[in-house]
Amino acid sequence: MAGRICRLHQRLLGGSDEVTNAGIPNLLFWYASQLGIRPTAQAVLFQLLSYWLEKDNLPIVSKACLAEGLGISERQVQRQLRVLEKAGLIKTRFPSRAGRHPHEFTFDGLVKKMQEIAVAHRREKRQQQHRRSKAVKSVGRKNVDPARDA
Repeated sequence: MAGRICRLHQRLLGGSDEVTNAGIPNLLFWYASQLGIRPTAQAVLFQLLSYWLEKDNLPIVSKACLAEGLGISERQVQRQLRVLEKAGLIKTRFPSRAGRHPHEFTFDGLVKKMQEIAVAHRREKRQQQHRRSKAVKSVGRKNVDPARDA
């Protein structure tokens, strides 16, 4: 499981250490609203990501399998896959392998979007730390007793 988590981070965030125990980077949860998709599409996306075990081995999974894992209908999965494709987060194609209507999924759009979000998140964290350090310094100056300095 640990290797799986590291590989997923490398692909989505370039190695950020902010990860859940499930292997999906916390930033994906924290900034899911910035992906422009609703919770059902997010659930389908997270389910898809759970099948992406190796960078060069794209997940091949059927809508039936996704539906079973989420407790929704295949038709709902199909709609949400279309939403994810329209949002530019995934691409779907039929693989050359046989199976019950499997699809192969790529996440290039999601990877690109998450890298942008990760950069913005790191920038915001640095700015917050800078503001905090300035606030601590200014509080430190206010607490100095001018009578003692004289």
